[in-house]
Formats: sequence, structure tokens, C-alpha cells
Amino acid sequence: MTQGELCSSLEELFAEKLYARTLQTIPASKDESVDVSISGLCRIVQGSKPAGHVESRHAPQADDPTEGVPGFERSTVDGVPVWIRDRTADPDNSSTQVRFATRVDEWNVRLYIENETITASGPLRLTDENKREAARFLVDLARRLSGS
Repeated sequence: MTQGELCSSLEELFAEKLYARTLQTIPASKDESVDVSISGLCRIVQGSKPAGHVESRHAPQADDPTEGVPGFERSTVDGVPVWIRDRTADPDNSSTQVRFATRVDEWNVRLYIENETITASGPLRLTDENKREAARFLVDLARRLSGS
């Protein structure tokens, strides 16, 4: 997978599954043909505001895709564990960001979605279905990166 393909897949998630508007991707490398062989990063923005990002890392020795960050809840997508950290409704420690993490083979992949992203119907409020779509995207991306 190239850096450009990583960004294209992220833009597809935001545009086609989350219905976000006026998006621009920002790859980690200006050369979008660079292979994501060790790590990859792509940010997605709406004007000057962040909408989210995805980061991937080939990590043979680091088997915790959450990297020890507390507050993740485990679920499963197509038999693959996915951890989700959603504090958007937490009155004591709220956040505007929902985080997803998974590991496939030796790849740790994380997805961050800003809950204030603008969609066709106003600010994004991730539903359970949106979260499933995001988790499925993450698992598919991790599988592609790992060659599984």
C-alpha cells in the first residue's frame, strides 16, 4: 500500500460512510507513491479544522495497539479485536475525539475521528453504526497492510 492509497481509503471512509464534506487529505510524505512498509500517517481536514487521521505501524514487538492508553473498550469485527475509546459523552472527562485501534499480524493501526466533523446534516455524532463502519474500515486497512 502506498501513502496515497492510505489517504484515499481514509477519505473514502469520511466521505462515503460518515458523509463528511469538503475534505482534504494530508499525507505524511509529499510523495504519495511511497510504500507504507514501516509506518504510515494520513490526516484529513475540513479547511483548517482536523476531521481525523489514521496511523499505522509495523510493530513486531508491540502487541498493544492502544499503546497503553486507558479507557478503550474491546469489541470484535470479523473475528479481529478492535478497541474503541469514546469519551464524547463523558461529563467528567469529555473529548471531541473517538479513537479506534486494532492489530493484525504485526501491524498496529489506529483511527481518530473528530466528533465535530461537519457532515451533510451538521456536526458528526458517531452512532453505533458509524462506529461499526469505522471499525470495519480499520480492520480492512490493517489486513491490507499486513498482506492478510
